[in-house]
Amino acid sequence: MKKKTRTRLIRLALDCLLMLVGAALYAVALDVFLIPNKISPGGVTGLAAIVHTVTGWVPAGALTLALNVPLFLWGGAKLGWHFLGKTMFATVSASVMIDLFSFLPQYTDDRLLAALFGGLIVGAALALIFLRGGSTGGFDIVAKIVSLRWPLLSIGRVILLSDGLVVAVSALAYGDLNTALYTAVALFLSARAVDGLLAGAERGRLAIVITARPDAVIARIFAEVGRGATLMQGQGGYEGEPRGVVLCAMRVGEVGRLHRAVKQADPHAFLVMAEAGEILGEGFRRVQ
Repeated sequence: MKKKTRTRLIRLALDCLLMLVGAALYAVALDVFLIPNKISPGGVTGLAAIVHTVTGWVPAGALTLALNVPLFLWGGAKLGWHFLGKTMFATVSASVMIDLFSFLPQYTDDRLLAALFGGLIVGAALALIFLRGGSTGGFDIVAKIVSLRWPLLSIGRVILLSDGLVVAVSALAYGDLNTALYTAVALFLSARAVDGLLAGAERGRLAIVITARPDAVIARIFAEVGRGATLMQGQGGYEGEPRGVVLCAMRVGEVGRLHRAVKQADPHAFLVMAEAGEILGEGFRRVQ
C-alpha cells in the first residue's frame, strides 16, 4: 500500500511539474508574441486578451481566471473532479504567469512571425497540459468533453471550430481584418500542434508475426524488447497449415530489437510492420 501511495504521489508531482512548464510556455507565447501584436490565443483567454488590449488596464490573467469559474463547474460535472483539480491547477498557474510574465520583452517586428511562433508555442503548451490530464480551462474544457462524446472529433479540431468565434470578436473589437487573419493563423497552428503532439507522443509500430513457432517468438519478444504480445490462431491460405499470429505494439525505437527477436526465434517467420497512430494501455500512456 505504501508503495502504491508513493507511486501515486510521484506521478502527481510529475503531472504538476509538467503542467507548470506548459503554463509557463503558454504565458510566454501570450506576453511575448500574441498580446503585443493584438493576436488572440483563442478561447476564454483570447477574449480576456482582447478586453485587456482594448481597455489597457484589465489584467488578462485575472480576467481569464474569473471567466473560467463557471466552466470549472461544468468540467467537474462532466469529466470528474480529478480532471477539475488538474484543470484548476493549470488554469490558475497559466493565469498568474500571464500577468507575472508581462515584464518580458515583446516581439513586434513582424506580426506574421509572431502569429507563427505564438501559435506553435501555445499548441505545444496545451498538448503538454493535456498529456498530464489537465486543461487551461475555457474552450479546452469544451473540447475535452466533446472529444469524449464524439471520439472522431479531435481535441484540436474542436478547439479550432470553437475559436472561430474569437476570430470574429477580434475583427470587431480591433476593426481590422488583418488582425483577424493573423489570429486565424495562430489558432490553426495551435490546433495542428496539439493534434500532432498528442498523437505523436504515443505513436508507435504494430508488428504482425505469422509463424509456426509462436511460443518461441513471444518468449524472445519479451526477452529482447520487454513487450507483451497477443497470440491468435491462423491458417495458411495455400497449404492450409496452422499458423500462429502474434501481435505486438511497440515504440519506434524498439523496432530493431523486435526484428532481432523474431529472427532468432523463427528465421522463416513472416513479419509485417504497420504504423500505429496511437497506442494506449499497459506499457504506454494509460487510457483516460
